Amino acid sequence: MDKNKIITLAITIIAFIIVVSGVSYAYIKVNRTQVNNNEINTLTCLDVTLTSVNNGVSLTNAYPIPDSEGILGAPYNFTITNNCTVPVSVEINLETLSTSEISKTHVKGNIKEGENSTTKLISNGVEKNATITNATSNNLSTSYLSPSGNIGSIKNYELRIWLDENTTWEDAHSGDTPLTYQGKIVVIASPTVSNAMEDFGTNILSEAILISNTNNNVTDTPLDNPGTAISREGERVFAHTPDDYTAATGNDSYYYRGDIQNNYLVFANKCWRIVRITGNGAIKLVLQNNNGTDCSAYNMAGQSSFNNVPGVYNSASGIGFMYGDSNPSGANDNEKYLNAQANTYDSTILTFLKGWYDNVFTASDKNKLADVIWCNDKSLYSGVGYGNTYTEFAADKRIRNNGNISGATPTLICPNAGSDNKLSKFTASDTINGNGMLTTTINTGVKFYYKIGLLTADEAVFAGGAYKDEENNNYYLYDVNNRNRSFFLMSPGTFFTGDMNAYTWFVYCNGKVAIDGLKSKAILEVRPSIALNSNTTFLKGTGLINDPYIVD
Repeated sequence: MDKNKIITLAITIIAFIIVVSGVSYAYIKVNRTQVNNNEINTLTCLDVTLTSVNNGVSLTNAYPIPDSEGILGAPYNFTITNNCTVPVSVEINLETLSTSEISKTHVKGNIKEGENSTTKLISNGVEKNATITNATSNNLSTSYLSPSGNIGSIKNYELRIWLDENTTWEDAHSGDTPLTYQGKIVVIASPTVSNAMEDFGTNILSEAILISNTNNNVTDTPLDNPGTAISREGERVFAHTPDDYTAATGNDSYYYRGDIQNNYLVFANKCWRIVRITGNGAIKLVLQNNNGTDCSAYNMAGQSSFNNVPGVYNSASGIGFMYGDSNPSGANDNEKYLNAQANTYDSTILTFLKGWYDNVFTASDKNKLADVIWCNDKSLYSGVGYGNTYTEFAADKRIRNNGNISGATPTLICPNAGSDNKLSKFTASDTINGNGMLTTTINTGVKFYYKIGLLTADEAVFAGGAYKDEENNNYYLYDVNNRNRSFFLMSPGTFFTGDMNAYTWFVYCNGKVAIDGLKSKAILEVRPSIALNSNTTFLKGTGLINDPYIVD
């Protein structure tokens, strides 16, 4: 029997033939295969492939079997890739030809899409208008393919068919002559309108992001351990790891890694990139374009030093998002450390961020922002953390590991520090999870809250960066227009006594995650980070550069 396969792709339709034959002898025997050669006419933006096991699915010397056995049979395998820039709705139908002799009421099918599996009699599928003359059509499955660049834009399907266990000899024969079932699986793909409810079934942004990226063919763990290597070409990952909120909520943080193309978002008349969903459901963002909603442009908020206060930038306290005394008093090392790292004064970069925050966001915008932890990890790996004594802060050890990045151990959990364990955990008004220090009080006693920060070195390496002397253009924190613009991160590095210099982390203009000294009063770009509330709704969009999520 000819075991060649056929795929016919016309406009948005693909089809292939399946033949089920009864064979005489003591049992009802089944042999099913495809006939004729492959014929593929590919659309410019839709790619369809069909593979099979052992050069074609064929069950010989078979007989009516229960579902538990049928779903274990060798499948026909589809792969459908949506290369279009718009979402695609996909219907998978079985069209029974008029030449079929066995009633479709005796043919059982199973269609598997990722982990989702549906088993039914063909005749129990929803009746559809047939695309083939003199055929009847029954729907097996309906699904959604995201646009090109979305991690969920590729889906794999498995089809298995068998004779239902209730099929009798008489059902499958005319006298002693075996009857034949003939049908075509027709996959109809059509573009859909970008609409939150239609695209994802929800207008809750965090839910849509999870739906979009956890449907099928998504790598659940990074291809390289974060921090031990830069993300590779073509690496696109949506993975999860514990963060500051996991212990309380039981939910990990879901983060993007690599050359991600579906994490663009428009909010407050600016374009942002989605970094991750925190364990409590907030959506953490980093600025993409400060000058408007065009996500193809790349403009940061401006330039600033991290801390240019004389006597501070060349001391261990200079690494603080907020800082204390550069020459602290105290009865012992711990007291001096706490006084040096106390959150007393705003750093230069925090002052910049507060001013930008007030100029950019309306009252309505601010109500949509989540008060999440911004980690300026002041915990120590070695040294005392004050004055001009050598100190290695914990993030430096996690990310750089004395230059041996094979042992990098980034984390999204901000380590405890200080007498209340919240010294490093900057929040605006949340004093349960953080320190509530992101505020400003004016003369009238009115307090303003600032729900803003910077990405950490840990977040940068989870995104695909690493401490390596090489260009890294395979992750979304790098931009081709960023060739001469490096930007600060929030994580402290090391205070070196050799040059009396406090070092903090930043993303170099070539994509490398590195440390830079404050003594030189380095002026780098400022790339603000904010977080949207977990219940934030959006109007439309799929996260692509030309179809970003539009926050309601």
